[in-house]
Amino acid sequence: ATGAPTTELYTKFYSGIIFALCVALIGFADDYIKVVKKRNLGLTEKQKTILQALVIIAYLVSLYMSMGNKPYMFIPFAGNVQMGIFFWIFGFVVIYAAINAVNFTDGIDGLCSSVTITFGLSMCIIAYMHKFFGVSLMASVLIGGCIGFLIWNHNPAKVFMGDTGSMFLGGMVVAIAYALNCPLILLLTGIIYVIEGASDVLQIGYFKITHGKRIFKMAPIHHHFEMSGWSEKKIVFDSHRHRRSRGDCADVFRRLRTLKNKRRRKGDRDDAVKRKNEEYKARKNEKRERGNVACKKAFSPVLPVL
Repeated sequence: ATGAPTTELYTKFYSGIIFALCVALIGFADDYIKVVKKRNLGLTEKQKTILQALVIIAYLVSLYMSMGNKPYMFIPFAGNVQMGIFFWIFGFVVIYAAINAVNFTDGIDGLCSSVTITFGLSMCIIAYMHKFFGVSLMASVLIGGCIGFLIWNHNPAKVFMGDTGSMFLGGMVVAIAYALNCPLILLLTGIIYVIEGASDVLQIGYFKITHGKRIFKMAPIHHHFEMSGWSEKKIVFDSHRHRRSRGDCADVFRRLRTLKNKRRRKGDRDDAVKRKNEEYKARKNEKRERGNVACKKAFSPVLPVL
């Protein structure tokens, strides 16, 4: 019923689990350096990127070979589409973005684990409907693990997953999406991850372009909501209401746009006031000059005598 050879399904299943474990090892190395070596920065961005790139390429090679060197992807309403060289480019970008977006989501108590539970539920149902029973089992195990962890991680948290846990979850999210042959589905089932990752990229890009200005008070976006007065429980609860979350983000952007327009209008008003002050000074100087000329003319007959 799946339309794919058994060897391909097994390869995607097991290579996905191995990929998630390898990504978790990178997170473990980062946590180990922070906790044991007492270096707050952990792995540098360059080191993380290189290690993640190696693991991602190895995972893509396993997927490529499982598809008989003819990589494809399921696209809704279009079916299985041959990817060709774009398999590598698209795959690297999506996988790298996904594992780091899930990592960004782990910022407040219970957020990453609870969001992953809702992701797992949706993927479990989709996999079961398409008779990917192995993938459905993988998603179910992911849900069970996150529920057990959430008992101790809900606000106020007693246990934290660190980069080891969040990057493992990111690897599992990618593995399940690719096991279903449809990584595009992450745009819907992983919308919170997309928002979290996009907010961080937008913040960094805007900060560099404008040389110090910011879109959000702090990125990722859950920290912006925190600094806006939201409690952690409210952020976690609303993160599961996708429509509400999209509306909140849209509302944030609308408010930011309104604030920007207000600042622009304030700047225009300041410029207008400045121009009026300059015109007033110019008229005052001109009037003073005319007064001086008039005085000279009035006293000109007397000046020779004096």
